[in-house]
Amino acid sequence: MTKDGSMWVWIPRYAYIINEDKSMDIKFLVGTTNKWYNPETKKTEDLPEGYRVHPCFQNGSKTGYQNGEWKAEIRGIWVAKFEAGLPDESSAPKKQHLYLDWIMVIIPYFREKKEAYNYITVSQCYLLSKALTEKNNPYGFSSSTDSHLIKDSEWGAAAYLSYSKYGKTGGTYDTTKEVYINNVSYGYMLGDSIKTSIRGIGSYAITGYAGEDASSSENVLSSKILGDVVTGTAGVSHAWYTKNGIKASTTGNIYGIYDMSGGLAEYTSSYVNAKSNITLQNFLKAYCAEFTYKGDNIIEESTPYATVYPEYAEGKLLQGISDRYGDAIYETAFWLNDDINNDVSGPIVSRGDGWYVDKFAGIFAYDDVVGVCYEYYGRFPYSISNAIGLI
Repeated sequence: MTKDGSMWVWIPRYAYIINEDKSMDIKFLVGTTNKWYNPETKKTEDLPEGYRVHPCFQNGSKTGYQNGEWKAEIRGIWVAKFEAGLPDESSAPKKQHLYLDWIMVIIPYFREKKEAYNYITVSQCYLLSKALTEKNNPYGFSSSTDSHLIKDSEWGAAAYLSYSKYGKTGGTYDTTKEVYINNVSYGYMLGDSIKTSIRGIGSYAITGYAGEDASSSENVLSSKILGDVVTGTAGVSHAWYTKNGIKASTTGNIYGIYDMSGGLAEYTSSYVNAKSNITLQNFLKAYCAEFTYKGDNIIEESTPYATVYPEYAEGKLLQGISDRYGDAIYETAFWLNDDINNDVSGPIVSRGDGWYVDKFAGIFAYDDVVGVCYEYYGRFPYSISNAIGLI
């Protein structure tokens, strides 16, 4: 927990294997090596055949960062426990502001029962994520901390750990053990909200709640009071620390990451190399130029902070990324009924889906989106939240 009360979850360096029966195993690694400690032999050993080190922990300087690698071999990453939230009115005197692209934004909390941070473009998410370590930041981060908008590889690292025997799903394909959706909102998508945020904008998703199961319908509240249980259009939903609420955690207990299924859909710093699609190029220039353009040219190569995916025709995403791994897209496509929307409606990658998607939301869900400000995207989100990787 940081100074402001925000909470973070450590994802340690690991290697994984995915089997034909959709089971998955993980072995945690020693330091920054590619070796694991075998408790049976009580020795540090080479990895068994078929295991691969997850790319988000690896140095990608010689591989072009294609799979979302980092600038060095690392021991792990910190991920926000909840998607980015806004301070409430009682916190107003303490709120802090930044100006990004001449737009005032408020420094987020990564805590439970907060109005999820919506109406923000991908470029603003990217800039705000990197600004969290600036001098006098409320978290207590030092200048040596590297905060950034989450990449798909980092999302994948958290998702695979959740699917493994160390997470809620348990390591085998079982839809009854899927992470529960956060289906709570102050309003319907494209509808009015009963609450206005401190930014003067309608609030929708609320951090740290769980529906009755993984496919619960959107639960739109009629009251602003948030308790252990809230009641809305779909019945009841449960706070993160309750017996039912922990089922929305990636570990199935209070120690995991929340809001990875439902809540606000989450922007990542990943995008499609839209070199032959003028419409998508215009979206990149308008809403995502901070990390997708250099001058008048699209950045066509991945970096430690952003991952580029090849251009694809409608419905053909998977055919072009069969060589990619670790990002919970090709390797886990349509697992647990999670949606992959690759209709080429936008060039930016979004994960997890929103509170309103019911059974199609989940840790493996994928969408290609515009990157503009909406009520149903955010973390930063599409969302900062768990949209932050801290190295």
